[in-house]
Amino acid sequence: MATQICPNCKLDSFTWSIDEDETPLTRWGCYECGYAAFEDESLERECSN
Repeated sequence: MATQICPNCKLDSFTWSIDEDETPLTRWGCYECGYAAFEDESLERECSN
């Protein structure tokens, strides 16, 4: 899994994992500063354009 730039500390240590137990949920987290974010994949929509 590739890392990305953390929006909080700006270091290349931001990764993600998917939890599909109940609701598909993507968990984002930074190994350096501990910043975390969550993305509910059930809210995804198709772009009409």
